[in-house]
Amino acid sequence: MLVIFTFLISERKQSAEAAEQEDLNLRVFAIMQERLAEAREEAEVATKREAAAKAETQKANAERDKAEASRRAAENQVNQIAGQLNQAKQDVKKAEDAVSNGRRDAAERDGLLGELIKADIEVVIAIDYSQSMVLWHAELKESIEAVAKLFPRATNLKVGVVAFSPTRISEYPLTPLLPSSQDNGKSLQMVEVFLSGLSAVKGRVNVVKAVDSATAMFSSAADDGTQQILMLIGDTGPGEMAGETQQTSEQLLASVKAWCSSRNGRRVLALDTGVAVPNAIPEQRTFFEALGASSAHSSVGHHSHDVVRVLFETAFQAAGDNQ
Repeated sequence: MLVIFTFLISERKQSAEAAEQEDLNLRVFAIMQERLAEAREEAEVATKREAAAKAETQKANAERDKAEASRRAAENQVNQIAGQLNQAKQDVKKAEDAVSNGRRDAAERDGLLGELIKADIEVVIAIDYSQSMVLWHAELKESIEAVAKLFPRATNLKVGVVAFSPTRISEYPLTPLLPSSQDNGKSLQMVEVFLSGLSAVKGRVNVVKAVDSATAMFSSAADDGTQQILMLIGDTGPGEMAGETQQTSEQLLASVKAWCSSRNGRRVLALDTGVAVPNAIPEQRTFFEALGASSAHSSVGHHSHDVVRVLFETAFQAAGDNQ
């Protein structure tokens, strides 16, 4: 009997231990399942973070490539403009050399060229002094210097300047510009000092007011054979100021045309510096073309040496008319 009782107690104990072990196994399994779920969630979060980081990297790379493309495009534009400027300088040098050689050859023949070309010329140069024109300001100085060095001695030349910037209009009154050989370059120095005192300013310019100031600077004497040249140097026509429309341009063109026809010997050089600018506005180019057709001898130019060319053309035509 005791043996049976002992056996039953042992069986119960083993059953209890088995049940306890099974319960422990279930709890361990549940914990493992929970930790596995947490690990999966962490893996999903890590995957999302990795995808987000990859997307940000791709976006940053795209923005970097876009910035690099913009930089290269800007660099190409700068190189293109620099190349055009260098070409213009070469053209000026060629023109100066041609004129110098022509004068020297003529002087060797009879020594009278400077005395034969007799003419009275007034030229007023209205030049845009906004920031976009800064390279042309040095070009104008070189052109005026070339005129002072090369112009015929017998020609009575007067030069005035209207420099119009977004903040002000500065005027150099119509003043004789003598050959450097006659006054040791004093009259040239006066113009250069005026131009050196000017600064380019970023902003919009009033072309109408500048042209009005320029035409008012010419002498108002009766038609006495004096040639008068209005030069407008800029990269934009009317339209930048508030209230200016296409009609503003038309009115200015009509005004200049009337100025040309009011007496003999008047002409215009419309020096359009914006023709080589990327995305140039067609209406602005049309304005300069129309301005360059204001009279029979008016013209359009695109390079600084056109200043020298027009002055010499005027001198020779006037000398021919006087003979």
